[in-house]
Amino acid sequence: MNDLLSLGPWPKGIVQTISAGFRPADGLDDAVNVAIDPLGAVVSARLPGAVAVAGLGIYSMWEHDGIVYGSSTDGVFTLEGGVLTTHTVDMGTATFTAVGDKVVAAVKDSVFYVSPAGVELLTAVGIEEDVDAPIADLPGGQCIQYWNGRLVVARGSRILFSEPFRYGTHDPLTGYIEMDSYVEWVAALPTGLFVAMEGRIIFLGGRSPQDLTVKECGSSPWLGPQAFVVLDGSEFDESVSKDAEGVVAFLTRRGFAVGTPDGAISTPQAKNILDIGVGRCSVSYDSGFLYANLLEHQP
Repeated sequence: MNDLLSLGPWPKGIVQTISAGFRPADGLDDAVNVAIDPLGAVVSARLPGAVAVAGLGIYSMWEHDGIVYGSSTDGVFTLEGGVLTTHTVDMGTATFTAVGDKVVAAVKDSVFYVSPAGVELLTAVGIEEDVDAPIADLPGGQCIQYWNGRLVVARGSRILFSEPFRYGTHDPLTGYIEMDSYVEWVAALPTGLFVAMEGRIIFLGGRSPQDLTVKECGSSPWLGPQAFVVLDGSEFDESVSKDAEGVVAFLTRRGFAVGTPDGAISTPQAKNILDIGVGRCSVSYDSGFLYANLLEHQP
């Protein structure tokens, strides 16, 4: 197991909590493509590795069980052991989630299983329809998550739910929640859903669509369909979370934040980061480190 991720202690060379006029002569408030060790030394942040496949116009990537899934200008692809397999499906950004031993992708108008062997569209075909609950295909959207036996899709300002354990199906009359603005991302924990919109995050607490309650979290999240990661709470030290049901890590104006299963949000970097602005990003986690790839930045 990797060493526990600890957000601190903080390098003495970083100063963002005072104005520029009072910053020490050896203080540092900005660093690009470098890392700073706990003693304040600046070192290269270049990661070891080589170009696996050149020339791809990448929209998104996601890794699961040693296989990289992604979307590019050529379609949805998998990368396993250096072998690239591309499937020509709807173009545009795809997001991914794991359902058991399978991976499901969502693009603008469709949801499908994807593997190195091919893709399989998820539809309601062959599902016996209940006359009291009309069943339709689950459409795609900007973000997808697996949640307690259902797929959850953010589509515009709506959050759509599949029928339980019938992942290609959707009740268009009752199987959704209408939010008051565009949903940037949805992060699923067993106890509920963190929903990010421009300027705010809410927590929909509950374990099924029928018992959700709304909690305003009051954060200022960075945006984008991959602007968060769901992690095992044991990856963090006790000052952040040890919850076995997982946590959500995402970027805010005050650094990385952690959402816990009770809908609370902690900002352990806030005392050291005054304001990094907002924008669009993707967030990833590897070997004890959280990474944010900034795509657009607004001070």
